[in-house]
Amino acid sequence: MGALLLSGCAPTISTVHAQAVRDHLATLRTSSQRMAADAPHHPRCNEGDDPVSTRAAVLHEDLSRLAEQADDHADGSWPDKESFQDALNDGAGLQGQLSILHAEYDACRALSSNTVDADGVRFARGMRRVAALQIQDLGTGIAAEDRLKLQQHLWARLSAVFALVPQAVVAEAQQDHRGKKGCEAECALAVAQEVGAHKTLALRLTRVDERCSVVLELYDLQTQMAERARTVRNDCSPSSLMAGLEDAIAPLVQAPQ
Repeated sequence: MGALLLSGCAPTISTVHAQAVRDHLATLRTSSQRMAADAPHHPRCNEGDDPVSTRAAVLHEDLSRLAEQADDHADGSWPDKESFQDALNDGAGLQGQLSILHAEYDACRALSSNTVDADGVRFARGMRRVAALQIQDLGTGIAAEDRLKLQQHLWARLSAVFALVPQAVVAEAQQDHRGKKGCEAECALAVAQEVGAHKTLALRLTRVDERCSVVLELYDLQTQMAERARTVRNDCSPSSLMAGLEDAIAPLVQAPQ
């Protein structure tokens, strides 16, 4: 910015006017700096394709560059009146952006205050937490990597509509409570209670001869019962099991309870 300073030249703008502009831009820069630093700490300010936190950082950079330019020419030594007027126009435009963005920032901060944090995951206060158990394979014979793909798909689909308890937390609790036949109703309810979930989703893969089944059960901790059950039968190829899983969970992800 200092390259624009014409040393030894008479001021083109009155010093009082130039310093007033410098002070005003410094105030805007401070305001944008505070917003850019604080916005990332509020979950709702980080949501969307163009989140408030990102726009706040960009706006702060723009205001900082303009404020530095005004600092360089606080003695009135702008190259010419046109460049000073351009800076005034840019400052007015950025001030307008700052006002609008500040309103959005206040809103996303307020919305974030209605979230809670559990096990490192933030979700809306009052949202029903779901513990999705690790998929239990009871004899299908599919490879471990195929079972992992099913688990990842299940998690991805459920996480779009439910506040899921972290997988590692659920897996540890499931291991503690599982019986000889895996994690059945009593185990599923015990897991929900231990991890603070309202519901537990259990998904089992079974095989009879050449046919495999995807069995889904959704348990409710409050009623201590399975509130939803669904079985999808198909052949035992990995692709068929994936299709069966999608079929089984479709009612949940399309119209979550």
